[in-house]
Amino acid sequence: MDSQTFSWVSEKAPWALVIIVIISVFAWLLRILNDTSPLIKKALGPLGRYWSEKSAHRFIRSGADYEIMSKQILYLFGRVDLLEWESSLDHAFRMEDESWHRKLDLKFVGDEDVPRRRAYDEFRRDYKNKFPYKTPEFSAQDM
Repeated sequence: MDSQTFSWVSEKAPWALVIIVIISVFAWLLRILNDTSPLIKKALGPLGRYWSEKSAHRFIRSGADYEIMSKQILYLFGRVDLLEWESSLDHAFRMEDESWHRKLDLKFVGDEDVPRRRAYDEFRRDYKNKFPYKTPEFSAQDM
């Protein structure tokens, strides 16, 4: 109901608002009773069957939505865990590479041998052996 209609009804016929509220509350109570009592559902006839079907569809849809969302959340938890592991891998490689460059700079000043630099793939393999990434086992209780 728009504001103009509401103001007209509240000024000219306030009793109509009371009737609309009473009918709405009564219909709401009937829907609840329809879901809980087969006798009420039978007494309401086609309206009771319609409300039951609508309620069942809403229940099924909400359960399916919850299941899909929990799967998506678990997937995101796994992705975040993998990204944190890869971030620590990249950080460790940068630290070793920075150290290598520093040693290289110091060696060029002197007469020592140039240190061997490991490639990223070699470093990753060694890092994975020291700190293996294990796929996290999440359950709905972890959320």
